[in-house]
Amino acid sequence: MFITPVVLMLFSAQLRQEIMNKFKTVKFPIWSFILALTTLIIADSIEHSRFLLPVFLHDIAYKNFMEEMYEFPIIWGLFEVTYLLMKQDKPILETENQSTLDEFSAYPNIHKYE
Repeated sequence: MFITPVVLMLFSAQLRQEIMNKFKTVKFPIWSFILALTTLIIADSIEHSRFLLPVFLHDIAYKNFMEEMYEFPIIWGLFEVTYLLMKQDKPILETENQSTLDEFSAYPNIHKYE
């Protein structure tokens, strides 16, 4: 139910085009993504008692605790991915904003109220 809006947004051609442009032009932080993906698999294995459970959980009394402890690196990895992507976007946005300001500098009295 919570994922439905995210999936529905992917039907937008403009959004899909922007995602493809990002993959082509932005350096993707692969190690942060691998951290998030690996710990997601481990936390999911612990939560749903999947095949990796015996490797990461030795006492069933700590099942909920271990699941939560492996969810922290997921959040941290996703934070790093988004932070590094936004950091790369910032110079692009500043350049676009500067070009917009340069366009308005041709009209020096545009913001004055008389």
